[in-house]
Amino acid sequence: MLKIHTGMVAIAFLMACNNTTTTEVKTDSLINSGVNDIILNSTFNVEQLKGIYTGTFDGTPISISINYVRGKNVSGYNVHKGLKRNMRGSLEPFGSQIKLVLDEPGNNKFDGHFELFIDTSSFAGKGTWKPKNDSTLKTKDFSFTRIKEQGYNNLVALWSDTLNRSVLLKNDGAAMFSYYTGKGTPQEQLQNFGGNWQQKGDSVIIFWQPNTMFPSRRSSFFVIKENFDDSTTYIRGLKGEKVEWLNNAP
Repeated sequence: MLKIHTGMVAIAFLMACNNTTTTEVKTDSLINSGVNDIILNSTFNVEQLKGIYTGTFDGTPISISINYVRGKNVSGYNVHKGLKRNMRGSLEPFGSQIKLVLDEPGNNKFDGHFELFIDTSSFAGKGTWKPKNDSTLKTKDFSFTRIKEQGYNNLVALWSDTLNRSVLLKNDGAAMFSYYTGKGTPQEQLQNFGGNWQQKGDSVIIFWQPNTMFPSRRSSFFVIKENFDDSTTYIRGLKGEKVEWLNNAP
């Protein structure tokens, strides 16, 4: 009986060793891939974080685009008052949220360090921005939500007026104003500056970079709509700044 019992123990030991080896191989593969095993073992797919988030940063709109997520690595860009800055960093689980730590390049006065906390069910959250280069700038706290995916947006288009000026509204919340100065070559005449836009009811509000065209740095355009016989509505133009802007692109 003693011999039989010893043999059974030996078999159990070998089975335990085999199970341990299997677990170790799986763990090693996660480590070698550089992927956070806590994230992989959860029910949340971190690639769902991709998208465009909008909020109010220091009194004006900010848009944050997350376009790359793989394992712990995250990258994208933000647009605030027309200034577009790339960001890259990492993520980690934080309770029911995912924490993103993102840095701007650092070669601009207004570059800084973001910490974003995104709720995994609502895709809304809160963030903090800290300046990197300018000690006179203050830390900013803000809230944000992800824009719901939608079909064709009639406002995302190129709008132009009779003075050969145009405003391009992009789906990430960025705006670009272009105009000709009438001085120098055509290439030298063309001037551009950016901004952020948002829709409020039947108006489009744009917050501009510093410029001489819109000294207040805030423009409001009323959305001009037309109704067709089949009850569909078409956005024909934008009216504001003493001009009427027409849709110049499909």
